[in-house]
Amino acid sequence: MKNYLFSIGILIAICSMYSCSTPIEEYQTKNEDEKQIIDLLKRYTKIINTGNTEKILTLFHENGVYVTGRGNVPLSREKMSKWKQEDWLSDGLRSLYNPEINIDGNEAAVMVQAKFGNYKTYKIFTLVKENDEWLIMRRE
Repeated sequence: MKNYLFSIGILIAICSMYSCSTPIEEYQTKNEDEKQIIDLLKRYTKIINTGNTEKILTLFHENGVYVTGRGNVPLSREKMSKWKQEDWLSDGLRSLYNPEINIDGNEAAVMVQAKFGNYKTYKIFTLVKENDEWLIMRRE
């Protein structure tokens, strides 16, 4: 019986992951920092879907790192700058859902459900606030 209930619980969790999704654009912010963070993630989604490396880099801190889904390879800004449009778009267009924002002073961690083409997963953005602007320090 316990195994059955556990299996049902897992099934419910998986189903909820794929339903009741709140798009990042519809997230109700609680304060100004959350508003700025959501705005950054909206810009990230829009810009990364163009594959424009120059614009993508404007969202990252000078020490920012992008961790690829291909073998979890971390890319520094220097390595990101060498990516071509097809590298950014190879996994399909992205959309973000269900953000969970944790702010601690000038740092924030945001877990989102990400959709790449037909593939869904979770991604974590580590952000830093510098000169009153939130920037991506790490995207995993």
